[in-house]
Amino acid sequence: MGWLTLGKRGLGPAQLARTLLLGAGALEWREKRGETEHFSMTIPEPTTGAGLAEETRARVLRIADLSEADVEAWNALCDGHADYGSPLLRPGFAMMIAARRSDVRVALFEKNDRIVGVFAYHLRPGRFARAVGTPFADYSGPVLSRDAELSPVDILSLADLSAYRFAGIPDPWQVFDNYIDEDDETFVVDLSKVSADEHLEAQRAAHPKRFKNFRRLRSQVERQQGVLELIAGRPDEGTLGVLLGWKSAQLTDSGLLDVTRSGGAGDVLQTIAAQETSECWGYLIQLRLDGKI
Repeated sequence: MGWLTLGKRGLGPAQLARTLLLGAGALEWREKRGETEHFSMTIPEPTTGAGLAEETRARVLRIADLSEADVEAWNALCDGHADYGSPLLRPGFAMMIAARRSDVRVALFEKNDRIVGVFAYHLRPGRFARAVGTPFADYSGPVLSRDAELSPVDILSLADLSAYRFAGIPDPWQVFDNYIDEDDETFVVDLSKVSADEHLEAQRAAHPKRFKNFRRLRSQVERQQGVLELIAGRPDEGTLGVLLGWKSAQLTDSGLLDVTRSGGAGDVLQTIAAQETSECWGYLIQLRLDGKI
């Protein structure tokens, strides 16, 4: 097995996407998006089943076929490490996507009749897997217990997949360390140990001149243009429509695929925005000047 790197010509390593490839021969894939060409590399044939834990098996199901016990086990795995705390990794998010997409699958990895791993994905032709929620979810991958002892080869073999493409992947147990050609840092806003108000006050105390300048600029804008507001919360239908319109125009002007209008992606965003469960919901931050976005 090996890593297939799909890169953008002229861009640096930080902007590379990565694909884990399992299977014989080479995977060749090209895609034109405007003036950007994604290109593939040839990967040597792996040793089939290398490192596969014999006592581990997998059940691959549609989301609707999960039992309550399966969902509870999934949530318990997410609770097992802070790196798995993202709502994008929990069953609620996969269920929302599955309500609009028929290709969502979940592999449940079991050892001694206990679920030790969960992997949700979109099943594409050629047994090719993509991150669930693509293109809007950039943090996805297997959720594993510490004692799962599953390598990337094991995961793809047990789930009968040929490859998996993703942008960012949680890996608290360093399962992927020996399979990565290159990686890059990412950034997470973590307010689990401090409230937003406490964080803001700490920044205000650390950078008093900067915040004084912020106040001066805000006063100037409000005198000349109107009231400046920063509003956060669940989006209403009208505001979300404005945002999607802007994004659609931006993608079109850039010569890129308008994902807001293709493949039901707009419906997915509408579904997430309207979600009212406590596990996962749409959240929008908007800046308004004199009442206008």
